[in-house]
Amino acid sequence: MDPSNLPRHLDPLEQNILEQRGVFDLPDNSLCDALVENFFNWVAPIVPIVDRLNFLRHYQDRESPPSLLLLHAMFTVASRYCPRENQDAGVAAPCEFYRKAKALYDAGYEQDPIPLIQSTLLLGLYWEGPEGNWVLLADVTENGLFYWSRLSIALAQAQGMHLSERISSYRPPTQRLLRRIWWALYTRDRAVAAAFGRPTHIDLADCTVEPLTLNDFGREEGCADGFHGGADDHASFFIEYVNLWRVLEKTPSQVGSSVSTREGQIQHTTQQLHDWYMSCPSGIHWRPFYHKFLPSLLCSSYYSAICSILLPNFSQLSEDFQISCLNAATMIVSVLETLHSCGQLQYAPTFV
Repeated sequence: MDPSNLPRHLDPLEQNILEQRGVFDLPDNSLCDALVENFFNWVAPIVPIVDRLNFLRHYQDRESPPSLLLLHAMFTVASRYCPRENQDAGVAAPCEFYRKAKALYDAGYEQDPIPLIQSTLLLGLYWEGPEGNWVLLADVTENGLFYWSRLSIALAQAQGMHLSERISSYRPPTQRLLRRIWWALYTRDRAVAAAFGRPTHIDLADCTVEPLTLNDFGREEGCADGFHGGADDHASFFIEYVNLWRVLEKTPSQVGSSVSTREGQIQHTTQQLHDWYMSCPSGIHWRPFYHKFLPSLLCSSYYSAICSILLPNFSQLSEDFQISCLNAATMIVSVLETLHSCGQLQYAPTFV
């Protein structure tokens, strides 16, 4: 794989700056292969925005390599799953790939809108945690995390990715990919807003893109094993994760409402969440005695949604609601304990 085929629009000075930043220097082939495998094993099932077969075809082709920006963005999130000793040695540190990806973006290296949107979405997932360097942390959390999320949405809307009539002009495989990217952007927009109290940027009233179906996912995508499940389980997980946020989308505002009105609204929303979870395919229902990775994430997301609705009003709620909130918190702990005992907690996305 040779990523040094420079776009013609870069002038020699820009090329020199990128070379000085080391963006064309990749790890050895074995580490690159491990990072690609990590990405498709642990990231792609949760954020299904890269077509596996198409990417691997370019990845193995020296004459037509994949987007270098996309590659560094994938390595940024995938290197989180490398052994800590490798990261400590600087061999696969996420921050190094992040800096290279950011340099490529700032230089306008990537001109193709699809890998550009894929890359900015993935860079919005980058999170070093509170133990990271405080300067880098500020860049990622205060500016980077929100910056990349909003940027990827703006780029997608500029391409009409939120409009079915615009997507329909592409070939069917690309249409399916664009729908997955758009709904991944939607879930990211909602997750960031919920976690950090920020406004959302996607208004579904302005969108005509169709909801996802199993047909939008290739059966060859992802891996199939006892922990992850098969391709249909991957697709069902993401479809239902989108549906979870669409249920929460309908949650009415409780600001200024009376206690009785508030409890009625909470009862309605929690019942909708319960009905949604019960309607999910049985293959993605989490069972601690038959643990699978993706169902555990969906389960924890469901109970986290319950807690997010009940906790702000906990002291004013009836005893039944308070018990429901405590039961939801207990289920979240049970999921986390199971992930930890199976050695999978490190692979869980940052929202867990």
